[in-house]
Amino acid sequence: PGSAATIGAITQGPFLRIGGLTGYGFFNGDLDDVRISNVARYSGAFTPPSTAHPADANTRALYRFDEGSGQTTSDASGNGYHLTLGASGGADSADPLWVASTAP
Repeated sequence: PGSAATIGAITQGPFLRIGGLTGYGFFNGDLDDVRISNVARYSGAFTPPSTAHPADANTRALYRFDEGSGQTTSDASGNGYHLTLGASGGADSADPLWVASTAP
């Protein structure tokens, strides 16, 4: 289990980096179901859900990463904040890889 975090507003330009930090080579792990909300969702220990996160009135963006191929992932919240994966819309060797998820 992890813990809650508040990071403030995302106002640093048009790019959003999920799962990595500037100055580090790459994120060596998997991501599945990333939800961005306008409220804190957890105030203590985090227990992974047994079902997929729902989109609700506080969800600003919801990425399920179910596409399985390509350079984009769709925003399942209905707000239209679709993502380009990697540094550009074109494929290159530094792009993230699609893997099959075993998460709910």
